[in-house]
Amino acid sequence: ATAMTITSAEHIGIGTSSPAITESRQAGKFLTVYSTATNGSILELSSNKNTDNDTVGIVSFINTENGDTSGNNRKYLAQIRGKVETNDSNAQDDSGGNLVFQTKADGGVLDDRLTITSDGRGLSQFTAKAWSTHNQHGTLAVGDSHNVSSITDIGTGNFRLNFSNNMGNTNYTWTGFCTY
Repeated sequence: ATAMTITSAEHIGIGTSSPAITESRQAGKFLTVYSTATNGSILELSSNKNTDNDTVGIVSFINTENGDTSGNNRKYLAQIRGKVETNDSNAQDDSGGNLVFQTKADGGVLDDRLTITSDGRGLSQFTAKAWSTHNQHGTLAVGDSHNVSSITDIGTGNFRLNFSNNMGNTNYTWTGFCTY
């Protein structure tokens, strides 16, 4: 077995003489750690970026038994991407970052499944988009919340929650519960 290889393209392989398994599908410099052990994995990290939503680095999980000819049979099964968050092209050298978790369904394509935003929110199709607790007795105020900036009294027993961040579109539903 090969202990360590550095190719002319500056890809590094540990446990393989053929690093950069997915080079034809994604650009960058590769550090490939190959193992047939139970938790064998590949770690690929990359670059300096100043554009919002650009990928800075990727951790890829690759099945070398998959084909690699189209989207639904790619070798990569899942990825974690570190992406830039900036509203000024990083002019202040202070960009934030988001983590994007991607998976590929059996016979499917790699797709975003969960994003952990720079402010700590988890965004996906299966996470709560907003929730809050409030007390209507005395001063009306949000007691605790996720994605709720304030509450407005719009009539006896009627309240409107004001979101900190917009929903993805206008197609959403809500559920309420009260103890009084």
